[in-house]
Amino acid sequence: MKEKIIVVALTSMVVLSLLFAVSAQPPSNQIVARAYTQDIQYLPGQQGTLYIVILNYKDQPIEIKNITIYYSWFNYDKNKGWSGNDTVIPSSTEKTLSSNGGKLEKEVSFSIPNDGRVISGSSTPPSAEIYVYDKDGTICASTYAYINVAVPTLHMTFQDSDKIVMLFTILVVLLIVCTVIIAATIFLSVRRPQVTWKAEEKAE
Repeated sequence: MKEKIIVVALTSMVVLSLLFAVSAQPPSNQIVARAYTQDIQYLPGQQGTLYIVILNYKDQPIEIKNITIYYSWFNYDKNKGWSGNDTVIPSSTEKTLSSNGGKLEKEVSFSIPNDGRVISGSSTPPSAEIYVYDKDGTICASTYAYINVAVPTLHMTFQDSDKIVMLFTILVVLLIVCTVIIAATIFLSVRRPQVTWKAEEKAE
């Protein structure tokens, strides 16, 4: 019985080691793209950095034409046109990735908009979609990166702050008026002459 348990345990260990070995190997004959942000969280209006890595696991070199990035706040504005996207063109020395492990690393700056295009907790959280195009204009790899944006739950404008100051001023004035009225009432009640009652004399 002990021998069977030992055999089963050894077999399980061998299978697990094979699984780990397979998962640890890089993908074969593929171009892989990965991306992540510099900071864990951003605020509206804040600048950020996106790190992009492209790896060539093919058996032949590949030439990268450009990298296109679409942020989740990609939109059209009547004054600015399309905004929220970016295109990165590799230099002549870095556009060709060698076979079996050639690598291209790029850093891209972005800015979190401070308008309503970024909504926290929505079904589509803020992110960056990244597409890699080869020299023929074909998408050879793609990836995405989540961008954690902390949107304040309470947004106070200048008009709101003016209203709060006005309300606070009114409350202070009312408090002063009430205090004066109470003090005057107490003062008048103390100065008021006391009324004394005299017993009526009985007529004989």
